[in-house]
Amino acid sequence: MMRMRSNLYLIWQYTWCLPQNLIGGLLHQLLKRNGYFSYKQARVTYWSLSYSMSMGRYIFLTNYYGKPAEAEKANTPLYATLRHEYGHCRQSQILGPLYLPIIALPSLLWCVLPCCRRYRQKKGISYHSFYTELWADKEGEN
Repeated sequence: MMRMRSNLYLIWQYTWCLPQNLIGGLLHQLLKRNGYFSYKQARVTYWSLSYSMSMGRYIFLTNYYGKPAEAEKANTPLYATLRHEYGHCRQSQILGPLYLPIIALPSLLWCVLPCCRRYRQKKGISYHSFYTELWADKEGEN
């Protein structure tokens, strides 16, 4: 029964969520030498960028501010980031091909654009107040 559920999950991921899983799978193949592990139903790969990102069932977790071994330990900043990124994986499952324009692109821009960073700083707004991030936090907690 578990094997059947696992197979159905993979079929779902590579049909409904195909675009983001193709991108995530390619990035994972390029970066897996940095180390990776499984978290729930996601494949977590480390990278050296200062932010983390999810693409389908793949999570790219920063090792910028924590030791990679701490990612699976509760109550660490890296674990909180892992849970949040898993929330983005859940969004991908829900939205399928709409994930890229509705979540991924706005979230990436909110994270990396200097004007967005200045806006958050000027207004004292949390990064997690943006709709994509609020929803990911909720999904990651479930």
